[in-house]
Amino acid sequence: MSNSRRADEEPGRPPAPKRRRGPLRLLAGALAVILIAGAGLAGWYLLRANMALNAIPRVDFETVTPSPSGTDPLVPAPTPVATPEPARPAVAPVETGLNFLLLGTDYSGGGNSRSDSFMVLHVSADRSKIFVISYPRDSWVDIPGHGKGKINWAYQWGGVSLAKKTIEQLSGVGIDHTLHVDFDGFIALTDVVGGVTVDNPTAFSNGGYNFPAGPVTVSGEKALAYVRARYGLPRWDLSRAANQRAVVKAIIVKTLRPQVIGNPVTFDRLLTEAAQCITVDKGLTDDVVRALALSMKIDSNADIVLLQAPISGFDTLRNGDSIDVVDWKKMDALSQAIRTDTIGDYVAKYGTKGYNF
Repeated sequence: MSNSRRADEEPGRPPAPKRRRGPLRLLAGALAVILIAGAGLAGWYLLRANMALNAIPRVDFETVTPSPSGTDPLVPAPTPVATPEPARPAVAPVETGLNFLLLGTDYSGGGNSRSDSFMVLHVSADRSKIFVISYPRDSWVDIPGHGKGKINWAYQWGGVSLAKKTIEQLSGVGIDHTLHVDFDGFIALTDVVGGVTVDNPTAFSNGGYNFPAGPVTVSGEKALAYVRARYGLPRWDLSRAANQRAVVKAIIVKTLRPQVIGNPVTFDRLLTEAAQCITVDKGLTDDVVRALALSMKIDSNADIVLLQAPISGFDTLRNGDSIDVVDWKKMDALSQAIRTDTIGDYVAKYGTKGYNF
């Protein structure tokens, strides 16, 4: 009969209990599972982001550009002029920030296409601020190779390439990258992110929707009705441009919130639909986009500043058409501020409204 006993057992003492896994080991195991799952989710996010970036069309706007469809009866035929085209302003060095031209085109209205918004997005050199500067669409300016005209005629006459040359000549600032946006598609992203809330300065109605003064939440068709409205607003196109800037900012802010970027379904849909409404220049590669995204230091809504390029008033052409008169003194100051990355100082001196009447 066997009488074997473990060395650590003594006669009369009960066997030592089996060692159980302590709570720290269980916690470590749970954390490992979470980390593995998190790594898989992070990998999926990275994969989807890369797929969306790859899906964005990249073109040479000098040779291939989304052509305006149809002929807008409100835009006269282009009249070439003999004056030489001005040299393109030099792109500012990286230490003075980055400048993006956001050219939004409106494909509504009987198949015609006009540039509905000219915006320059200036990203500060330290990546802590984004300044969204809109140039009124009726600004009476020099259009390279065509003489005087409304700034939004440039796209109708020569596509993205001429629109970019026009804004560079007007501002004296070189554009680093260009984004050509189907504005309707971009605003429709409000539906993807679950709506955005903006502070509406003036009560109005448009498209069957009522927009009271104060905070309003818009998405989808309601958002499009909000940004398209100009009749009934105190400054018509100027007020509309201000509403457009507010919605663009709201989309950016909402996109960066955890409930959007942290939701795999919403994140996937957002990237997919964003890629369908944006065309960019060939220089805006995946690597450039990723590097910029990783370097951004936006902490709050206040870090995204909205302003309008300055005008001094209105005038009327011989045919009765209304135009916006550029305030050249302030425009020169704004251009200098963009070139030297001192827009904050410009805003402190002149404000963001763009006019004093």
